[in-house]
Amino acid sequence: MKISTRGFVISKIKSICQNHLFATAILFISLATRWILIFRGGQYFFPDEIKYDYSKNIVDSILQQNFTKAFADLTVTAGNFGYRAIGVIPATLENIFLLPPVLPALFFSIFSILNIYLIWKISLRIGLSERESYLALLIAASSHTLIYYVRHLLPYDLALFFGLLALYKGLNPNATKITYLASGAYSLLCFISYTGYWPLASFAIVAPIIISTNNKIRFLYKVTLAIVGFLLSSILFSILLSIGSNVNIINDYASFATTINQGSYSEGWKLPFEYLWHSEHFIFIILFLLSVFAVLNYSREELKILIIGIGGSIYIY
Repeated sequence: MKISTRGFVISKIKSICQNHLFATAILFISLATRWILIFRGGQYFFPDEIKYDYSKNIVDSILQQNFTKAFADLTVTAGNFGYRAIGVIPATLENIFLLPPVLPALFFSIFSILNIYLIWKISLRIGLSERESYLALLIAASSHTLIYYVRHLLPYDLALFFGLLALYKGLNPNATKITYLASGAYSLLCFISYTGYWPLASFAIVAPIIISTNNKIRFLYKVTLAIVGFLLSSILFSILLSIGSNVNIINDYASFATTINQGSYSEGWKLPFEYLWHSEHFIFIILFLLSVFAVLNYSREELKILIIGIGGSIYIY
């Protein structure tokens, strides 16, 4: 019986690998590329990487059984709360085994790979063919933007993971009440991991509902469920902050927003295009041409693709 069970498991693994051999290869190469970069160093190059030290401080306090200070460090501010909380995992390993800063970078690079994987799965879920979804996977894996910060201890990939997960969850063709509640909760995790991804967090809630609903009453019902999921999570998050460090979540975010004042706002309209050109070059041209092709060849059967692809780009811009 043991032999037959083992044989069944092995055959299943082989079947999965054969069916998605291209995707498996791309993800493996992407992970290997990221780890090579990480082992070349670069951690703590940016000042913002010091935010990870909060996770290290939390672990230090826990090991010293100073749970009050650990909780205070966790809830010191609303911004990047998710990053601090998840960062406790690599910080614990780093502390116990006295490992270098490449460890947390290796840990967070897994979310970078999961983001590429989710882009592939979302492509399939919105109706792209297998070949088209593989192209989306390849473009995502080739993107410089999605690999830029992989060797640095920053919250971008983690927040992007929760945002894409919320979108993927909401696009479930067999969605239930729990689906939309969970989508709202994942959107909040995206927002509290990195505040700057609030457009993705909000789009991930609304877009799947627009796609899947023609009836206005059903639309309002589903939107309400998603918002309830977001708000319930927000209330729990707010209570946690107020208990830990007496932080008012609304005032904290409002105060933080006033500190984002660098750069020339008059150039803001063209910044995304310049950034994508300088970071992506050839990939940006491919994405632009494919977007034009999608619009020119639009059909009602491809509404999901248009809303998620073109609509998402316009919304976030």
